[in-house]
Amino acid sequence: MTDFIVIRAPKNSANDESVMVVRLHVQAGEHVRAGQMLLEVETSKAVIEIDAPASGRFFPAVQVGDHVPVGRILGGVGQDSEHLAAALAAENVPSGEVSVALRTDGVRFSRTASEMIARHGLDPDSFDGQGLVTAAMVAAVLARAADGNSKPRSGPVRRGENGKVVLLGAGPGAWQLLSVLEHEHGSEVVGILDDDPLKLGRELNGVKVIGPLSMLTELAEQGRADSAICTTPTSIPFRAKAHQLTKAAGLRGANIIHPSALFDIDVAIGEGNFIGAFSYIGAGTVLGDYCFLSSRTTFEHHNTLGNGITTGPGVSTSGLVTVGNHVRFGGHILVEPNVTIGNDVVIASGMTVTADVEANSVLRQRVATR
Repeated sequence: MTDFIVIRAPKNSANDESVMVVRLHVQAGEHVRAGQMLLEVETSKAVIEIDAPASGRFFPAVQVGDHVPVGRILGGVGQDSEHLAAALAAENVPSGEVSVALRTDGVRFSRTASEMIARHGLDPDSFDGQGLVTAAMVAAVLARAADGNSKPRSGPVRRGENGKVVLLGAGPGAWQLLSVLEHEHGSEVVGILDDDPLKLGRELNGVKVIGPLSMLTELAEQGRADSAICTTPTSIPFRAKAHQLTKAAGLRGANIIHPSALFDIDVAIGEGNFIGAFSYIGAGTVLGDYCFLSSRTTFEHHNTLGNGITTGPGVSTSGLVTVGNHVRFGGHILVEPNVTIGNDVVIASGMTVTADVEANSVLRQRVATR
């Protein structure tokens, strides 16, 4: 074989500007066969396996941890490395270019992470012991710092430890919470409070409506309640009011989490949240208070999520998304990476959000009519 075949960083999504090299499967100069896996790169959506386009020797132009612009040379397959150097020179890319800085203590920073640290005046030593520091890790630190604290504003995820729970609201949403609570050994439902006098004495799944919302303080003072949670998914203002009432009574907000929900590492959540079946919260994500997340909600890694968020089924965000307070999502919505959504935004079902959304905006689908 005399030709040298260049391998370039792929574009997997419209928002991809670069890829990150996560693994090299072949050493420099090693002979490979056509179709053999050479390396893996991470895009905004997925980890992509890159195979040899032909048989020959593989010469990489990158190393693990590098952030490489889309279309830039990752390496090539041929007989010698001189062809790779020539290809790099033709594009004005130094053959020795490395986009990862290596510190003497062994901590490594991607180029993007280094630029973010310098731009925001962060202390590089605060990342000691973290191996390869990526842009996502720096973004998570910045998101937490924006809240006035270098630590998450919420606490770690604790399931089924609500003690004596009072449900606020006897509407249809109460059934969703009760179906989860009946399987929690560390939670006991005291009763339901609702201001509608016609509901007094009714039973929902064996639990009685025992009085109005104002009774919550009495239950707390008598030691009959440890926590409370609003059951209403449709009214964010009511959930905010119910959460304020809970805190004023000296109780904590109960977190009702379906047993099928999954949480990655370094996730923190506030109080008074309901998280539905088969939902997923990615690494480094922080969730606020009194949110109501329907089934199959996915918040990917290093999201920063405010209070009072409501989702319909099947809402999914990519990494590094910021969502403000009192945002209402319809169903089956996709939010692309690095998007910021302001406070009090409403997003209609079926939307794909690719750019920042200003506070108080309403995003609707355009429907063709005759």
